[in-house]
Amino acid sequence: MNRAIGPRSANSTQAYCGFFFGPHHLPRWNSGLDPTRTIVDDARRHGITCLQVDVNRSDLRCVIETNEKTDGIRLSLICVKGISLAKAQSIVNAREREPFKSLRDFVAQTKLDVANIENLIGVGAFDCFGLSRRQLMWQLWIADQWRGRELIDPKLTAPPLPKLSPWGKLTWEYSAQQFSIDAHPMELLRSKLHSEVRRQDALRKLRNGVRTGVAGLVVCIQKPATANGVSFMTLEDESGLLNVVISPDIYAKYRSIFKLSPFVYVYGILQREGELISFQAQSFRSLRTEFA
Repeated sequence: MNRAIGPRSANSTQAYCGFFFGPHHLPRWNSGLDPTRTIVDDARRHGITCLQVDVNRSDLRCVIETNEKTDGIRLSLICVKGISLAKAQSIVNAREREPFKSLRDFVAQTKLDVANIENLIGVGAFDCFGLSRRQLMWQLWIADQWRGRELIDPKLTAPPLPKLSPWGKLTWEYSAQQFSIDAHPMELLRSKLHSEVRRQDALRKLRNGVRTGVAGLVVCIQKPATANGVSFMTLEDESGLLNVVISPDIYAKYRSIFKLSPFVYVYGILQREGELISFQAQSFRSLRTEFA
């Protein structure tokens, strides 16, 4: 059973997701302090299950899905890059007659362009058909070549293909929707880092003024005109968000690193004022991801 999420939700899951994903806030390919990936990761940290986009189950907005197999928030079709409200509606309309039976059936009925379908494959929206995402990409290429040629039945069986690695899967998902419901990239990178590189939630156990290192995904960098040249970076790891303060000289010295690298290591000084925690950056280093 699917229920659209609204502001009158009763239980905690409904209330939480109604606030973030209700009709007044449709998930999009956002940027800034509250991108969709940050909201999804925060939901996961609060024990709320997010279910991936599914061409036969997802709607125009996120819904609460409850049955004997699943209990969580089914992400909407428009979470996917390139899927506008109009395109999402065309998918819903096409499956009203009967659910899609295969990728080829979807291609024939929806008339979406290849880039949109590639993104849907990348986020797992066709996993319900029991094929790997590499196999689905192969099928899409063949089906697109023969689109509209009803007299010839193309062979859609893919040759043996290498298995997609966990990092490869994560890369596809971030490319197509800027987040993953299964893992944060830092979960895969953490084992490769030195033990003294702290998680955001571990900083609360340290005293004010301690020098240490943190690492994460750069969410955004702000440089307010009223801050006398000081910049503020929001850094995200698998446990939460951290505000990193960057002085003008450090910004000038390391800007090429954090401007070009999505993942960075930051060495600096922990700053605590009661429950408020920030991090004064002293140096930056690009975090290598090729070994993930």
